[in-house]
Amino acid sequence: MVFINALVAGLLLGPGVLGASISARTAVSKNNVNPSLGAIVGEYVPKNVRRQVAAHSTLKPIKLSQLDSFLNGRAAKRDTDSAPAGFVLTDKEKLVYGLAGDANSLVMANVTLLSTNGKPLINMESFESSTKNVVCGETMTLEFISKEAFDSAVAEWGWVNEDETHEFIMIANHESCSPADQRTPYLVLNADYDEDTFTATLDATRAEWKDIANTFDLDFGKVKLPATAISRRAAAAHYDDTVSIDLTQTVRNPVIFSTTAGASGFDLTVSCLDCGTKGTLDVSGHIAVKGFSVEELSVEASPDNFEARLQIGVKVNGRAPNAAFSAQLLSVGLGGIDIPGIFTLGPTLDYDVGFSATLEGTAEISYGVRATISNDAVLKADLINPSNTQFTNWSPIIQQIPFQLNAVAKASITAFAQPTVALTFDVIGLPAFEAALKLKLPEVKADLSALANNGGVCGNSAKTAGVQVNASIGVDITFSVGADAATNPGTIFEKQLFVSPI
Repeated sequence: MVFINALVAGLLLGPGVLGASISARTAVSKNNVNPSLGAIVGEYVPKNVRRQVAAHSTLKPIKLSQLDSFLNGRAAKRDTDSAPAGFVLTDKEKLVYGLAGDANSLVMANVTLLSTNGKPLINMESFESSTKNVVCGETMTLEFISKEAFDSAVAEWGWVNEDETHEFIMIANHESCSPADQRTPYLVLNADYDEDTFTATLDATRAEWKDIANTFDLDFGKVKLPATAISRRAAAAHYDDTVSIDLTQTVRNPVIFSTTAGASGFDLTVSCLDCGTKGTLDVSGHIAVKGFSVEELSVEASPDNFEARLQIGVKVNGRAPNAAFSAQLLSVGLGGIDIPGIFTLGPTLDYDVGFSATLEGTAEISYGVRATISNDAVLKADLINPSNTQFTNWSPIIQQIPFQLNAVAKASITAFAQPTVALTFDVIGLPAFEAALKLKLPEVKADLSALANNGGVCGNSAKTAGVQVNASIGVDITFSVGADAATNPGTIFEKQLFVSPI
């Protein structure tokens, strides 16, 4: 907790680290305050919450033969996969997805899919350059450009006809077989061959990833691309393994609480002069699925120039002995990433505020703080075994926003902002996992009392009236994990990353 004793209205004390003590035995002269705070008066308590949902960025297939050009800035090589290598059924396929991010970056995800239940795998991309025509419908028809390619397909895939239990998975990224910019799995049961036309006709049924992706690993992050062609080794050094989530949201001037009780009561209006967040959260992750069960789900998150702000305006006339409320000002679905049918990372940001006060007199007050978190803060979260979660450097830095007031008899005010960043992980339709950072950041308490002395206040004999302010600041940063958030919002794990009570 930070204590600010008798803080001078209108004076910015500058940044201080939470836990430090700031003290000034000075009162506030009415002659020094700003009488105009722009508070908005209304006779209602608004319940509307600004809600919006940003579309996720769909990661697109990247052929392994083209990956080098993305990373190294060289022209893409022409697909020249040699037969029979491109036709071999395998027990493991690497599927790369990506999408251009900000300047010189590529958001990427690597999926390593393992064969299960005796069903080997093949990616059509590995031999597509050897085909003349591909048609998917009730069957999958592949017409090859040469006898060599045709013979390679027969030699490698003939296994499927040897026993009725033999099946394999064909992964297709062809306009005839899959939606644009997606990969679609097919279950191949049998194959017929036409030597005259170099054509293979596969008894292939379109499948869903949730039915065939029994076991796989997935890693997601971001690659910083070189501005010019550089060596493969140098390109690897630019891999920073994170996805940036923009947390910039601002609310200004809405009345968040207002009541009018008539001549025998009180008028009270609370406005959010500048509330919100800015900066980004950089996230990377690893997921391991085995037997249609998520066995590993780890996330590493770090803030980048993160700031939370709370500046409220209060206008009161009369006596309000116990005014209290809380409200959600924002509920925003931020842009995440999506691999259709396989994985979705869906971030959200909620911004709540709370206020309680005992007020007496006539006054307009503005006060608040800004809180930042170091870019060195790191959270390494294990969503399967949450007790293994590790964190460092989450102690915030607090900066005062100057008090401004024009008159007051007596007031005790507590207010807080609570941004919550939640990351929902949806993996092949399995029950979702949610990781959340709840930042009660900041929480401010201020006690204000009028001063009157014919001999002077604030060390100035010419000023006979003023206000004394005693303020303190608290912070509570909590990490939580929930499972199947859509149907069971209960928390299964919670850990405080930093706390300093008000």
